Amino acid sequence: MRRLVALFIGLALLVPSLLALTATRKAAPAPERLGYKPSFEVTFFTSLEHRYLLSELLFYDAAFYYGTIVETKQTPDYGTLLRYVDISTRLNPYNIDSYYFGQAILTWDAGMVREMNFIMERGAKKRPWDFYIPFFIGFNDAYFLKDYQSAARYMARAAQLNPKVGYLSNLAGRFYYESNQTEQAIQYLKVVYQGTYSDQVRAGIKTRIEALEAILFLEKAVQRYEKETGRTPQLLSDLVAGGILKGIPPDPYGGTFYYDRSDNRVKTTSKMASHGAAHDRN
Repeated sequence: MRRLVALFIGLALLVPSLLALTATRKAAPAPERLGYKPSFEVTFFTSLEHRYLLSELLFYDAAFYYGTIVETKQTPDYGTLLRYVDISTRLNPYNIDSYYFGQAILTWDAGMVREMNFIMERGAKKRPWDFYIPFFIGFNDAYFLKDYQSAARYMARAAQLNPKVGYLSNLAGRFYYESNQTEQAIQYLKVVYQGTYSDQVRAGIKTRIEALEAILFLEKAVQRYEKETGRTPQLLSDLVAGGILKGIPPDPYGGTFYYDRSDNRVKTTSKMASHGAAHDRN
């Protein structure tokens, strides 16, 4: 009888403790709920033949964790998420879901652009057929890092892997131009144009080539103006007034070419995209 009473008393004391522990676990910070993972080396050797499965589980854990944290409007533990993506893609370099997750969340939300580029550069060596990886890296280089030379190189690689997607080659050409390599952009696009059989893709590339050729023409005119006058032009119309040009060529995208004195570059109000603003800056 005494033992039974002691058991009930013990249970009565245990229940509040369990409730308190449950409440504590629910209120635990996000990193604790996501869980700790050992180093990649330990994970690799202990997972044995289940490495691909563990790679998928890490991705699902990261995705589920991120979804629940976003719903509760808490700040995710991006450092641990990066660790999950890193280990997942090292266990299985072909796990494209982890690359997509890292690109969509860690680059945009956490600003971990260089970290994700490093992971994807590693993945590109294992997935040499996949145009998405160099496309992601090229986009990150251009949009976040403003490294247009690297962006052009990766975007050109993506275009080579998937020549049917015309905008890839156009982006590569644009990035070559942004890196102050207008002639290289034109030569690159001409090679792509000759190797493309889709009329729709060829039309888009042809327009980009025409715009870049007009810019190159104006850039050389600016150089001639500077050589003859010893000063830079205020406006492109100065080239006409100075007798260098008879007129300013039209932008095939419908914009207006202008000279940007902040970086001494010839640009267009269309930004080499259809339906661009066409206000006059000459």
